[in-house]
Amino acid sequence: MFDNYVSNTQWHINFTLICSFVEGVASAAVASSALCILMQIFPGHESSITAWTEMGFGLGYMLGRIRDKLTYLLLVPYVYSTTVRMSKVTNWVHVQ
Repeated sequence: MFDNYVSNTQWHINFTLICSFVEGVASAAVASSALCILMQIFPGHESSITAWTEMGFGLGYMLGRIRDKLTYLLLVPYVYSTTVRMSKVTNWVHVQ
């Protein structure tokens, strides 16, 4: 679907890999920071905190993909139709 909009495939692949790497580093930082903060707030419950946070992050990874897909399915037609209508009015892009 998006192949028509990508002019340089190698640049797109490299950019996607770099973004995925940055996202992974940020996700690891957030997970470890949240774990440390919770262990400071609730001392003595380290094993329970670790279990709950791992379960929470895993649940977020699973449900996040479903939420993203639903958002994509519901939001993209609206954004596309709005963009096409606005481009016809203001001549932003050439619509065939």
